[in-house]
Amino acid sequence: MSNNYPSFPNSGDNNPYTGGNQSGFGQQPQGGYGQNGYDQGGYGQGGYGQQQPQGGQYASFPGANQMAPGALRPGAWKRFLGLILDNIILAIVGGIITWLLFGSDIANWWEQTMDAASSSSSTATAPDFPISASIGSGIITIVLWFAYRLIMEVNNGGTVGKMAIGARVTMEDGSPITYGASFVRNSWYLISTVTNIIPIIGSLISLGITIAMGVTIGKSPNKQSFSDKWAKAIVVDK
Repeated sequence: MSNNYPSFPNSGDNNPYTGGNQSGFGQQPQGGYGQNGYDQGGYGQGGYGQQQPQGGQYASFPGANQMAPGALRPGAWKRFLGLILDNIILAIVGGIITWLLFGSDIANWWEQTMDAASSSSSTATAPDFPISASIGSGIITIVLWFAYRLIMEVNNGGTVGKMAIGARVTMEDGSPITYGASFVRNSWYLISTVTNIIPIIGSLISLGITIAMGVTIGKSPNKQSFSDKWAKAIVVDK
């Protein structure tokens, strides 16, 4: 008697439940998660686990190390121009303050000097400049110098002269300069001013200090003066 029921495939032929067919559930599909998924193109290789780019491909950020190769630094002549501008500003402000404090003494000295110059007497001599105004002017100049440069460098990155030449002052690691470091890097001016008091040779020493500033800037690979090195500071272009 013939079998009227439909025949089912045997266990070795295309049975999706037994894994007989190689394309069934018994075998992992090719190109699935284990092979072409996350293991190769996913997080394991090209995603979060991938090695970060080499060679400084990321953009720099504020406070980054300015000593890195390629940072531009102004040379001696450029910095000298900024110094001249700063000196002009300080001379004007210092002159105004000196006149307000010692104006009467200076006026009397000037009047006596003119009288001596116009006198027909051979014994007439011009008076010495008032010692109070001379000492007071020197103290005012030094105080103004340090107050101006320290406040401007710490809060603005540089003086008006530095801003005019497009430069700023930082520590060697690129962080903002501190008051202590700013005082140290500007201490050359105090040394120059004190030595300038010495008759005759003082002016030569003062000039030598200024020249030494320029020479050390020119010879330094990082364009640092000797006082910059003392303070571990550096001047860079903005």
